[in-house]
Amino acid sequence: MPHYELGKLLVNSRQLTQAAQELNQAVTYDPGLGSAYYQLSRVYARLGETKKSQRALAEFEKLYQQQAKDSQSGDQALEEDARKETEAP
Repeated sequence: MPHYELGKLLVNSRQLTQAAQELNQAVTYDPGLGSAYYQLSRVYARLGETKKSQRALAEFEKLYQQQAKDSQSGDQALEEDARKETEAP
């Protein structure tokens, strides 16, 4: 997480090339860190690197969809467990 936090600080100080490097390190160490991909897409867009921006945004969206799907599956399992408990004699 330190690379992600440093990347955000660098974005805020308009050091975009260095921010991209740190954010790339963040996703290398934690490929499931969707917020880093989102920040990276914004940085690349500001740097005019459209294809890299689109790839990072696509990865963010993929992770977001997966998290939503996982959350929904977990909710359904909890509801089924609760239903079973209320039906038990």
